[in-house]
Amino acid sequence: MLFPKMEMDEQRADRKDIEQRIAELEKQLSDHAKKQAGSK
Repeated sequence: MLFPKMEMDEQRADRKDIEQRIAELEKQLSDHAKKQAGSK
């Protein structure tokens, strides 16, 4: 085989955006959980 297998990843940019959004939401959730635990 002369050429390596070509991989297409049309969703790379979308996946990166979604992963960033998930990270933001996880941080918000974590911060919220800490506030809730502190106020009890």
